[in-house]
Amino acid sequence: MLTQEFEFIRLLPNESIDEFLNRFKIITNNLRSLGKIITCSEINNKVLSSLLMKYNSIINPIEIYKDINTLPFQELMKILKNAEIKMNLQKKREQEDASK
Repeated sequence: MLTQEFEFIRLLPNESIDEFLNRFKIITNNLRSLGKIITCSEINNKVLSSLLMKYNSIINPIEIYKDINTLPFQELMKILKNAEIKMNLQKKREQEDASK
């Protein structure tokens, strides 16, 4: 069951990166507590492949400029959270500009 949750986890359309990553960490921690070995590469690739298309502009540079096999999960989380903040600020600015 947990293995299937890991395989099929996806960022939901109205879910924040933080909420998604918390769900993801719970699943991976539970798998590890059962003895499953999950590599840094598996975790990072799974997270990146589970994001919505609107994150492609963030995913591509990560894959190009970072070593996904050794990138600490905490660093990936920080990158994704910062990117989401910037995207939300940009969206808010565009909405404000449109209402002027």
